Amino acid sequence: MKTAKDRFHEVMDSLGLNDYKVYTGIENISKNMMYKLRQGQTEEVSVKILMPFCEAYPQVNANYILTGKGPMFLDNETSHSSLSEKDVEDLPSPETAEYWKRMYETTVVMYEAQFEDLQRRFNALNKSVEEIQDLFSVRRKAV
Repeated sequence: MKTAKDRFHEVMDSLGLNDYKVYTGIENISKNMMYKLRQGQTEEVSVKILMPFCEAYPQVNANYILTGKGPMFLDNETSHSSLSEKDVEDLPSPETAEYWKRMYETTVVMYEAQFEDLQRRFNALNKSVEEIQDLFSVRRKAV
C-alpha cells in the first residue's frame, strides 16, 4: 500500500522533479528536509513540505498525496476521468457562461503558477550568477 510519502515522490516524478529541483526551487523547503524524507529519517510528508510544494505547484492535488483519493492533478483536462457521475452532473455545460468562466479562471491560475515558478527559477539563477561573479572577482583580486 502506498504511503503519502510514496505518493509525494510519485507526484514529483510526474512533474519531472528531483529533490534538488524541489529544495532549490521552492522557498521554505530545505535540502535537509528532502534528504530526511528520501532517506526514511522522516516517515511521512510533513505540512512543512506539503504546503510550500502545493503552493509552488497548485495543479497538484494535496488530497491525492495525503489520502490517495482523487486525481493526482487538479487540471480539468486530466481530472474529469476521476470524477463521479454526480460530480459530472454538477459541471456546467460548455454552452453556458459559467463553463467558460471556470475555464478562463483555471487557465489564468495555471499560467500565474507557471509565471511564479519561472520567477522563482529566474531568481535562483540570478543568485547563482551573482555568486559566481563574486567568486571570480575574489579570484581576480587574489591574482
